[in-house]
Amino acid sequence: MNSAYETLKNTLLNGIRRRSISKASSWATKYRVMGEPYPGTFSFLHHPWLREMHDAECEEWVGRKSSQMGFTECLINKSFFANDILRQSVLYVLPTSDEASDFSSTRFDSALELSPHLMNLYDNVKNVSTKRAGDACLYIRGSRSRSKLKSVPAAWIMIDEMDEMNEKMVRLAIERASGQLIRHIYKVSTPSIEGYGIEKEYATSTQEHFNFKCPVCSRLTEFVFPDCLIVTGDSPYDESVSRSYLQCKECKKEIKHEEKINFLQDGIWVPSKTNTAVRGFYISQLYSMHIPPSRLAVQYLKAQTDPVEEQEFYNSNIGEPHLVAGSKLDDKKISLCEGSHGNRLMKPEGLMTMGIDVGSYLHFWIDQWATDRTDPTGYRPITIYLDKVKEFHELDKILKDFKVCSFVIDRNPENRKSKELCNKYAGLGYSCLYTKGNSPKTIVKDNDERIIKVDRTSWLDLSLGRFHTKHINIPVDMEFEAREHLKHLTRIVRRNEYNEPIASYKSTGPDHWAHARNYSEMAFYLAIGKGVHENAN
Repeated sequence: MNSAYETLKNTLLNGIRRRSISKASSWATKYRVMGEPYPGTFSFLHHPWLREMHDAECEEWVGRKSSQMGFTECLINKSFFANDILRQSVLYVLPTSDEASDFSSTRFDSALELSPHLMNLYDNVKNVSTKRAGDACLYIRGSRSRSKLKSVPAAWIMIDEMDEMNEKMVRLAIERASGQLIRHIYKVSTPSIEGYGIEKEYATSTQEHFNFKCPVCSRLTEFVFPDCLIVTGDSPYDESVSRSYLQCKECKKEIKHEEKINFLQDGIWVPSKTNTAVRGFYISQLYSMHIPPSRLAVQYLKAQTDPVEEQEFYNSNIGEPHLVAGSKLDDKKISLCEGSHGNRLMKPEGLMTMGIDVGSYLHFWIDQWATDRTDPTGYRPITIYLDKVKEFHELDKILKDFKVCSFVIDRNPENRKSKELCNKYAGLGYSCLYTKGNSPKTIVKDNDERIIKVDRTSWLDLSLGRFHTKHINIPVDMEFEAREHLKHLTRIVRRNEYNEPIASYKSTGPDHWAHARNYSEMAFYLAIGKGVHENAN
């Protein structure tokens, strides 16, 4: 059966290759027309590293990139190529529906308007989410709409800015190609942190770097940070920073920025690993022909004093994952919060709250709140019991034995069971939906549905922040697994399109007890009535 499958697959591949006399790179230079900053027919002159990415015939590749290095243009060209030459459908996925709509209008539609060939290819060019080229379609979707992703069949899947997407939705998008005998999966993104998103994917790939022959010493080399960026100044406002330059890491001689357009043309991708079928490409802005070393030097110096600039510099300018100091909990900070009590050994008394995260297990976290004038709330949580159970009915005895006054449970994925539990303990329990747009540290409560809606980031700031400020006491024997869950959430601050700093939490592993702690914090605020807005829609 496997032999028959491979024979059929090879037959189809040979048919596709006969139809694609030209490769994606030559197709792009023939039919794609660009606007500013490099108007005219598409060219690899200013982005020579893109040529091999266009023509790679592997079924899957990933791109860990810095900003503005042409990776998105590569995905756009390959999308057009698949529709035009191969007559296969493409699903192009961006983080949100709004971004997908804007991207369709500003990138795809403008490409169609500039190219008569592309304008004639599609028969519904003004359709924002779907463009049809005969039997082939170009679907442009946001990653947060499950229904819009599930309804799309495609042989080519383009995941653009993967680190801004939920991993479950990325898997759902890729599943759209599962019915195809031959599929092509491409994922690109600026990275955020180790073990997450594009960095996690890149780690399983060939991990290729773009190498070139040094114009000074003629040795094969690459631009790496910090070795190759020589910063001439101590402040981003020093006039001397304008003299910053690039150097060869082999001979330590200066490499002129203006000469990149010459010596990079013969560059090659060099893999770090060869035992994988997934190709991975990485490049930083040190290679950019329109970003001079002085501008990168300014960004580097700003990063020395501003955590937001620090995250942006490493992620967007250098294209590397980075962890800003204090952005996640570590073993030391967790251990400093240990009390003298053991798990489940304290007698419950006073104000007792419980948080429950729903998954394969029901992870719960129970706090007793003691008066503490050093804490902004006037109270300090003492964690007296955390554990996990398999079934919802097992929570009944725990709620009663620990005299829980208020609890919050994850609304999803067990929507019906969570609602039943809250109705059973009417007045004590609410199910939680994480949303965006709510004011920080406020709770929007719907008494009829027994639901609260909260801003995920601001509440994690509060509940996990207690470990940073030592305003929580935990059992001295708290499980290793629970400690790991707390450490798997990392706070990332990036700038949005308005240049405003926006924080979010990325998870690099199981984090159920971290969210249970978060829900227990919300339960406390519900119990004392602080920051609660009732029946608001």
